[in-house]
Amino acid sequence: MLSLTVNASSIPPEIVLTVPPPTGKGQFQFRFPTAAGVSYTLQYSTDLQTWSPFLTFSGAGGTQSIMVPLPAGQRFYRLKFEP
Repeated sequence: MLSLTVNASSIPPEIVLTVPPPTGKGQFQFRFPTAAGVSYTLQYSTDLQTWSPFLTFSGAGGTQSIMVPLPAGQRFYRLKFEP
């Protein structure tokens, strides 16, 4: 299992991405806690310099699960939020 912890200075104070084992269906899933009223944007990059939005949504205050298709090449993800 892979975990990524991001410390932030505003709500939510900490985001922990949890990556369960691969689903075996050409995709993977990760989970993280959300705060109600916070806007989240999942971004991806192939070079860690240029980022593109993948998904934007509002937090409901519970755990959010996201399924992502496995790309043909290497891809990096980051999660941004705005209160």
